[in-house]
Amino acid sequence: MRPAGVRRGQIRRLRTTVAGDILTAVVSADEMHDATSRAIVARITADAEAADTGVSVPLPTGMDAVGWIMPDRLNEVTQIKLGPSLGDLPAETLEHLDVALGVVLGLPRR
Repeated sequence: MRPAGVRRGQIRRLRTTVAGDILTAVVSADEMHDATSRAIVARITADAEAADTGVSVPLPTGMDAVGWIMPDRLNEVTQIKLGPSLGDLPAETLEHLDVALGVVLGLPRR
């Protein structure tokens, strides 16, 4: 059974056996979530040193989490391993994340 409404831009906890719950941002397209049981997530860290990569995107103030989204730390996971949504990233943060993902993946700029 899939968690309700996994959508791009959501902050969700990823349940892992070894590391416990890890805070993540859903970066895959909604079409992928609708067509498969998988999602691609970027890890979120509160460790400023770990986030100092040149591509990390800060979480905006006012969210229930503090830290940086690390677009260079992607994981493909089954949606069932994702906890409930903790909130949605604002459009401006998603745009910043898109640029960072493009840099990490070597995608041409639009």
